[in-house]
Amino acid sequence: MGFSEKIQKFFNDKNLTNRDVSKIMEGYSESMISKYINSDNISITFIEKVAKYFPDADLNYLIKDDLPPVVEDFREEYRKGN
Repeated sequence: MGFSEKIQKFFNDKNLTNRDVSKIMEGYSESMISKYINSDNISITFIEKVAKYFPDADLNYLIKDDLPPVVEDFREEYRKGN
């Protein structure tokens, strides 16, 4: 899942329309919000505004590609320190 899908889901989970988001985020029109949430081209300025106005947003999740599953290996040699 890319940035656009993740940010759309984030706003949808908050029941926010593009109009609502544009009212919350200063300097962004409804059409600009639409442009950003429908593209995987990420603007650092937009990410900074998301962080400012939505402090509960997990920026690592939003901007990073999906990570592979974590392998849990509990063998003794992996638990030992250096």
